[in-house]
Amino acid sequence: MQQHQAGQQQQQQQLQLKRGFDLNPVSAEQLQDELQAGSGCPPGLLHHLQGCRCILRLVRPGAHPPAPGSCVAAFHGTDFANIHSILHNGLLAASGTRLQTTGAVFGVGIYLSTDFNVAYSFSKAQQGWAGSSIGRHLRCVLLCDVDRGVALQGQSNNTAAGNSSLPERYILVPKPADVCVRALLVFSDDAMLGLPHGSSNGRRHRGAAACAGLTTAYVVAMLLLAAWQTHQSWR
Repeated sequence: MQQHQAGQQQQQQQLQLKRGFDLNPVSAEQLQDELQAGSGCPPGLLHHLQGCRCILRLVRPGAHPPAPGSCVAAFHGTDFANIHSILHNGLLAASGTRLQTTGAVFGVGIYLSTDFNVAYSFSKAQQGWAGSSIGRHLRCVLLCDVDRGVALQGQSNNTAAGNSSLPERYILVPKPADVCVRALLVFSDDAMLGLPHGSSNGRRHRGAAACAGLTTAYVVAMLLLAAWQTHQSWR
């Protein structure tokens, strides 16, 4: 029995090292507290997270939180099918490659925004399973830490501190190493529109703690499915 348990622990450690991160469900309040202690909390974060079906914090072994004031918290919206690759490889500057989807009007790099609504508009829905309690059409928005010293931030006025051609609330990061994904925010179109999912809000809130693990497993399964579908379309 002890040998079996030791073997399971070794397999889990090997999986963690291979994957390089863990996904831990957290509440909106927990995420806000962590941001306030580090890179700062984006305006209206709790309001935007009201329609969030699942918040998964990325935990990397040996990683340390950013020093206060060293980073900017920003959002990145993308196709659901890209999330699996992003979690494993990080955000990449796809400008000028076959992976480019939105162009590089203001320069080559990774585009983010301090405005949640801007990032959400770039996320694309993935159809979920019928009868899912978290929605049929899921979208993902990434919450990231951006190195304040290298990020080009759009401003309402032309100043030397920012890129005058970059729209306000946009952030352009030339190097992928200067962006770190902090959390994965999963939304459903039905929740954002206030539509029911077949169970009352009270019942869903009472069972939130009990189903956190199942929700995480479902989201991970959807990420794998989206990645597989994308791979099949490229073949």
